[in-house]
Amino acid sequence: MKTAIQSTNTKMTNHKLKFLIPTIIGAFLFLIPLPIDGQWLVLIAVLANSVQSLLEPIIVELLVAVLFFSGFGSLLATMTKPSWLMKSNLHPLVVVHPIWLSIRVVGAVFAVLVYFQIGPTVVLHETTGGEVLTGLLPTLAVWTFVMGMLLPLLVNYGLMEWLGTMARKVMRPFFSTSR
Repeated sequence: MKTAIQSTNTKMTNHKLKFLIPTIIGAFLFLIPLPIDGQWLVLIAVLANSVQSLLEPIIVELLVAVLFFSGFGSLLATMTKPSWLMKSNLHPLVVVHPIWLSIRVVGAVFAVLVYFQIGPTVVLHETTGGEVLTGLLPTLAVWTFVMGMLLPLLVNYGLMEWLGTMARKVMRPFFSTSR
């Protein structure tokens, strides 16, 4: 009987640790600001800024390559639909609806035009295409990558559901549809 109780206690402890450890790491990364270099920042911002600084010498070229291969790879895959690709689990990533395909191709064309400074000034100017390619896109790409990798620590292990349950009585009157 003692072993069954010990086994149950061990399982309970394991379940609690599987909730607590990722949740604490996620909360520490996303929710708790710390004084860093004279500013109050969350660690995810420090991490994203570090990744962006590390990739700064090559990030524009990397993004142009990703956009180019995404656009024209999707165009080629959607038009030819090779059997080896269609059998793969990756085919939904490159064989896409015509609307999404056109968005990818147009994005790839604009990225290549701006990078190589080919085309009209309205596209190439530093406050239009130049700002998007060299200012906005690197920041968005790095933040999307970093957040995509680490956000599950905050949302996949039960913290958000637990907080939602705790806040239900307070929040429900604000979102009630029947009055």
